[in-house]
Amino acid sequence: MSGWLFRLVQAGSFRLDCPWEGLGELPEALVDLLIDAPQMAVQRVFDAVLAEQVDCLVLTGDLIDLAHATPRSLALLLEQFERLKQANIAVYWAGGQLDPPSEWPSAALLPDNVTCFPSAHPKEVGHLRAGRPVAHLVGQSWHGTQQVPLRVTREGAESLPTLAVSYGQGEAQRLLSQGADYWAVGGRGQRHTAGSDRRVLHDAGSPQGRAPTEEGPHGCTLVQLASDRRWHTRLIPTDVVRWQTLRLTIPPDATLSSVRSWLAEHAQQVRSEAAPRPVLATWHLSGGAHLASPVLRADLAAQWQQWLRQELAQQPGQPLFWTCAVELEPLPLPEAWREEDSMLGDFLRLSDEAQQRSELDWDWTQRAGGAAAGDGPVPWGAMDLEEYRQVLAAARIGGAQLLGAGQRPAAG
Repeated sequence: MSGWLFRLVQAGSFRLDCPWEGLGELPEALVDLLIDAPQMAVQRVFDAVLAEQVDCLVLTGDLIDLAHATPRSLALLLEQFERLKQANIAVYWAGGQLDPPSEWPSAALLPDNVTCFPSAHPKEVGHLRAGRPVAHLVGQSWHGTQQVPLRVTREGAESLPTLAVSYGQGEAQRLLSQGADYWAVGGRGQRHTAGSDRRVLHDAGSPQGRAPTEEGPHGCTLVQLASDRRWHTRLIPTDVVRWQTLRLTIPPDATLSSVRSWLAEHAQQVRSEAAPRPVLATWHLSGGAHLASPVLRADLAAQWQQWLRQELAQQPGQPLFWTCAVELEPLPLPEAWREEDSMLGDFLRLSDEAQQRSELDWDWTQRAGGAAAGDGPVPWGAMDLEEYRQVLAAARIGGAQLLGAGQRPAAG
């Protein structure tokens, strides 16, 4: 610990016993790994704490879904806490929405190196090293709202670094203007940092991404306070499987054949960056209007998805690269189609009029506070306007295909 006033590892959002999201079809080679990945990532967090020999581990909630907790997950946490006890490393835990302290099972006794912050009020703790105070911690668990409940002052601890430990969201500047030097907060799946190196607000995110929106590296955070009272943070990766979203624009001179080579190059780059972890990839592609009719772009995306899974998922000596979805940005249907004196033109003009009337109904429904059950066939309050437009656009394309639009040539 030479050169550092205080060192800790911050982690949270283990979400043990919570389901994965955004997964449909999966290769058999991934099934067992995905079952074990959350536990494996948690194990890596505690391995990092021991390897770094920090002063303490700070946990910011949602470690386990206590409403659906399994013996395996409870045993894992207790075993890891015990490992830290044997190494004389303290644990400070602010419970979250999934793991409020009041719901922890009484039969699962926590070791005495674990301090759980209460929900009803803040609790102050002085962290000792060799019998001497080196840091002042103030913590409070989730208390029923999404806002960080904690209010921090520096009374009586002006000479020591003050750490606030809590769960929830909050306006960063409001929190940073209080008395804490470092805010350890939880509740996000992704890492987030605000403030400066003298006043920091940080959420370490989850050690293992669980959904397509939780892309990129995940892990815990090594936090170190230098002698000049500046904070230094560093990600320690712990994820076992990595989500990645590729947002790309198809080259204007691409052909159906060259696009596949282009996709393969990007897949290989992502695979190399994530190695040795398997990758769960989602592709968001734009451009390529010349490659398919506007009503056939979804079919083309489905073909690319199948090809990526069949040809690129498994390569000798390389981690698996699994394509969860390929989304090709929809293009507006040509105005010339709407102007035709044909069934297709009639359908498109009528669908435009229907959308305009429906959006007006949607707008008035929202202003009225949402439709009551039985007021209509569409649950307007269940989707936002953009989602609603996407549903209508898909319906318009499906109808246009049935009326022969799929036989029309691509643009350009």
